[in-house]
Amino acid sequence: ISPALLGLSDNNISAIDVDGDDLWVGTWNGGLVRYSLSNKEAKVFRAGGKSLTPNSVRSIEITSDRVWVGSYRKLSVYSKVDSSWKIIPEFSGADSTRIETIKAIDDTLYIGTLGRGLWRLKNNSWERLNTGPLPGDFINCLENIGSLLYIGTMNLGVVSLDIETGFFSAFDRINPGVEARNITMLLAQGMDTLWIGTYGRGLYRWQEKSNQIMHYSKSFGQIADDWVLSGVKTERALYFGTFGGGISFIFLNSDKWQRIGLNQGLPSLDISVLTYLPAPAGYLFAGTLGGGVVELNEALLNEN
Repeated sequence: ISPALLGLSDNNISAIDVDGDDLWVGTWNGGLVRYSLSNKEAKVFRAGGKSLTPNSVRSIEITSDRVWVGSYRKLSVYSKVDSSWKIIPEFSGADSTRIETIKAIDDTLYIGTLGRGLWRLKNNSWERLNTGPLPGDFINCLENIGSLLYIGTMNLGVVSLDIETGFFSAFDRINPGVEARNITMLLAQGMDTLWIGTYGRGLYRWQEKSNQIMHYSKSFGQIADDWVLSGVKTERALYFGTFGGGISFIFLNSDKWQRIGLNQGLPSLDISVLTYLPAPAGYLFAGTLGGGVVELNEALLNEN
């Protein structure tokens, strides 16, 4: 799905999410587009009072009636009801900051920033969440398992937040096996397993029940690169996008890692974001740096 087809001037994809027939795609410096998968029509939101400004999109989170978009200097929300944009004042103006990640859990929204820590929107009220030094000022990614929100930071490793009690805990207190401090990706697999992607230290799998850590790296011959930028779980496999190694994936009932690279049709080996449209479609969408968006029919993958 080329940038020209999407109507974008930037082929560096920074955020992506799917909402039924609509694929929402954000770029580093070329705005945001809503692309209809069925009729191949693109609606670009780039400038103007009824659109999205600035153009540097970093994160997209879709709920039942809204699309939340985080950028370098603003948090914007799009209403599906009346197709209107609204700028959230708590994250604009003098308090503007880089919105790095957004996570909706039931009726609560969590915002991770680079510079202003973790925020929560609950009962129409914004609140910054912190207890002492945790979770720090620099949040890269968020993931939810049960009553816990796992927080990937740039300099403090993984931090967990008990949503019910508000208690923060460093992951090192549970298991010190993750040596990396710069956490770039968190992905839940069921209620017992958390995958932890790092910037330069590979990929970890933590199983809560046994409290075991498994480390996967390029040097071990499992994943294609140790800079893990993104991940997604589908009905058949787990996929991880890397910075320089394409996509590394493993089927759910397998211990054999496989790769998708230039020979399989990727236009770029830098995979910044991944998302999935479940069956009956069964399509994986990968946002790349330099090559636009790639659509993969998962049914074409052979487990043998």
